[in-house]
Amino acid sequence: MSSFDYDATKNIGQVFVTNKKGTALKEASNEQSKILDYSEYGSKLDVIEELGNWLAIRERIGRNHVRDDGTRVESSGWERVYVAKNDTGALDEIQLTDGDLNIITSLNDNENSESFEKGKPLKKYLKLELIDQSTFERMKNNAVSFLKADTTTFIKKNGIIILPTAKKSIKIVDNPSDSDSREEYKYRGQVEFLNQYLIEGSYYESSDFTFFDKTNGKRKQTFDEYPYISADKKNIICIFGNPYDSTSDLELYAITNQEIKLVMAASFMNWFPDAIKVSDIFWSTDGYLYMQVIHAQAMWGETSDEKPKKQYLRIKLI
Repeated sequence: MSSFDYDATKNIGQVFVTNKKGTALKEASNEQSKILDYSEYGSKLDVIEELGNWLAIRERIGRNHVRDDGTRVESSGWERVYVAKNDTGALDEIQLTDGDLNIITSLNDNENSESFEKGKPLKKYLKLELIDQSTFERMKNNAVSFLKADTTTFIKKNGIIILPTAKKSIKIVDNPSDSDSREEYKYRGQVEFLNQYLIEGSYYESSDFTFFDKTNGKRKQTFDEYPYISADKKNIICIFGNPYDSTSDLELYAITNQEIKLVMAASFMNWFPDAIKVSDIFWSTDGYLYMQVIHAQAMWGETSDEKPKKQYLRIKLI
């Protein structure tokens, strides 16, 4: 292993691992060279030199050493290593396939919680499939929403939202602090068939959506993300793009006689919602939930010159 000066080494560009099986990081630019590590599909690589069919990159490599006294020592540092050029490509080549869609890293249902470090297919509750953009746009014309967005009906004044209920009015009060105690609220509207107000909460490092009952003023249900109600009014799905774990965290609820119950929660490892506005995700009259997504591995690779490949997904309850 030769010494490597990270700061003195110029980065001439970046590529992404486009081989679905990943690529080997080699000690030299030939097939017989020692494999030091692997980079998985979608990984961003900093290129420092092009060498025909090989790319020299800079990467942190772990090494094991044995001292004279027999003690084993582990260390890591930046090194110049090599990858096969044909295992790499541009960011928009990182794309989802149908087989990627139902792989989950965790599942919580029936009071049981399981984690799957290497991923496991979800074979119940939901069917997920890729569609083309024209289908997505066509079905958006038939989007269904049960939220009455009468946001000017109840105006926040001096940090207070007052909502009338059958029993009494309730006050929802901001705490506009710069610390982790910050709480700010927004009235988003009402869902009349559920007899609920919808309030969005914004906090120091999180947010949520809460139903408040229009009869007694009590909190009915709090969701981590916007609650999308199915066209048949029988279910709710919430989808949170989790930037910490690079997963899509989905919650499925059942609606029975105005009661809302969590059915299951799962984290999907390969896709990430590409939604800015609430309306970017929608149920349509055909009973599917539609959204635009990107590959989770492409999420952090965007630059002014390269954008992730946008794809389209729909979900049906089974």
